[in-house]
Amino acid sequence: MPPDNAVVFKRKLSDALIRSLTEPGKHADGEVPGLYLEVRASSKVGKSPSKVWRLKYRLHGKENRFSIGAYPDISLKEARDIARGARRDVANHTAPLRSRPRPPRSRHSCSYRPVFAGPAARPSRPAPYFHLSRLTGPVPRGRR
Repeated sequence: MPPDNAVVFKRKLSDALIRSLTEPGKHADGEVPGLYLEVRASSKVGKSPSKVWRLKYRLHGKENRFSIGAYPDISLKEARDIARGARRDVANHTAPLRSRPRPPRSRHSCSYRPVFAGPAARPSRPAPYFHLSRLTGPVPRGRR
């Protein structure tokens, strides 16, 4: 009998099989190596289990997991396409997360803001910067 954390491989995944899965565990796809569907039981009674696509890969001697997304949002075909692209990145010695295009950051996306704002209040020397946590207090440990 396989250990509790082993990937269960019975047959190639299909959409009908994925919809019927309710038992918690890892269900491997027979088509793309390393791609599996992780099914987690819900802690609430009567709620369906969560299903998340993951890709297991090894890069620079370390085993990693790449989370692709939730099952209803990402179909089996999309998950396979994303996993193939991620495996291509791993073959090129690039982590799959690093190769994704990032949305451009806005000018004021960080938590540092200038003290003076606007053309009327612009001083002759650069404005000092301060961290917004000085105004609001420390951030609780679990909220970072």
